[in-house]
Amino acid sequence: MSGRRSLLRAITDQILATTRDMGAELVLIDLPTGKHVEARGWKQLFTVDYCASRGLRCVALRPWVQGEVAAGETFRTGLRHWDEAGHALVARGVAEALQRQGILDCKTEGSVQTCKIG
Repeated sequence: MSGRRSLLRAITDQILATTRDMGAELVLIDLPTGKHVEARGWKQLFTVDYCASRGLRCVALRPWVQGEVAAGETFRTGLRHWDEAGHALVARGVAEALQRQGILDCKTEGSVQTCKIG
């Protein structure tokens, strides 16, 4: 395992331990940026492998991001920096993914949406 991956694993293990100590559940979200939208990078592979090895729920947004880009959406104004519309789009994608996995339970009344952890 490379030095970067070892360091990332150690940091993520500490985050997981702290999260569990607080009685919370850690859910990792793979959100590709920049050149990693099209090509799978080592960080995405790390996230998937880490979730599987630790029994965590993991949300992979790469296919969703790719579909939005193909439909003409723009996420960023510069290298790895999202513009305001990009942030709103990503927030919607994360919320939809969390709802599909039953992690987030949302209800809409009129124009107001409220969500709670499932």
